[in-house]
Amino acid sequence: MDASTSFSGGEAAEPALMEGFLAKQLRLAQEAGAIGPEKDPAMVAAGLMAMVNGLGSSVLGGQRTGKAALSVLRHHLDELFGLATPASDSS
Repeated sequence: MDASTSFSGGEAAEPALMEGFLAKQLRLAQEAGAIGPEKDPAMVAAGLMAMVNGLGSSVLGGQRTGKAALSVLRHHLDELFGLATPASDSS
């Protein structure tokens, strides 16, 4: 594919499907009482997707290790599900 190739829009389908899947799972968790009713599942899903993409870039760019990136993600998931513990600087 060269720079003159235009995208048809289908390339965004997979991330959109993943974000939709996450939002659905978050809604189910909310209905089960695992996530507070004040959370917007669609916004949380979008934030998680953005965080994972950013963390992946930070690992590839050498900013942090995979283990440190996982620690960041785990911290945010623990906050979401009410399991937050004090943050430690592991980057």
